[in-house]
Amino acid sequence: MKAERLSVAQQNENLKSQRQMLQRMLSVFCGIEVSNPEKPAAVEASASASNRPEIRLFDNQLKLAEVQEKALDAKLRPKLGLYAQGYYGYPGLNMFEDMISRKWSLNGIVGIKLSWNVGALYTHKNDKAKLKAQRELIENAREVFLFNNNMEQIQQTENVSRYRMMMQGDEEIIALRTNVRKAAESKLAHGIIDVNSLLREINNENAAKTQQAIHEIDMLKEMYNLKYTNNE
Repeated sequence: MKAERLSVAQQNENLKSQRQMLQRMLSVFCGIEVSNPEKPAAVEASASASNRPEIRLFDNQLKLAEVQEKALDAKLRPKLGLYAQGYYGYPGLNMFEDMISRKWSLNGIVGIKLSWNVGALYTHKNDKAKLKAQRELIENAREVFLFNNNMEQIQQTENVSRYRMMMQGDEEIIALRTNVRKAAESKLAHGIIDVNSLLREINNENAAKTQQAIHEIDMLKEMYNLKYTNNE
């Protein structure tokens, strides 16, 4: 019995040392002091990828391609402009009359200007094809991202359900192991079994509780992974 107690004490010290080491490593990694970490609460994430910033990036890239295409079409349209120019001085626009009479006059010109960039016709088809290819690449990247994101959601959601079911099974196993351990204590008190048999049942009960704790941590990990996948 004393040897078992010493062995358990050594295991406890080893676990404490590992915990302190991991806390220091986590503090360095996160840039914050992690002294007494607490177990996070269970969360339920929604199955949606609309909150991911990548989706907004793809949408904005598609909008930009659409604006560029409209600007490309606008280059083909002729431009009509109205202009006006005026001044008061000597000589005026009617130079012959002003030079004879030697007088200052008010002068003005109003007109319409029509311009057309014919050179855009030669590059329009090629530029249009480039924009189309760019838009298709963005759409394909968006679909691939949504597909991969959906696969991650399905996998993580199923993992959460699986670990939750395993924890329910752990509850039943712990209850059975506890009953067996109590029965072993009673048998030891009546001299039916020895101490080693009782220690074996205690270890089995502790192993069941440890397994449940591991399953709970795995479930919480998948929950927060799903939350990250959905950017919630």
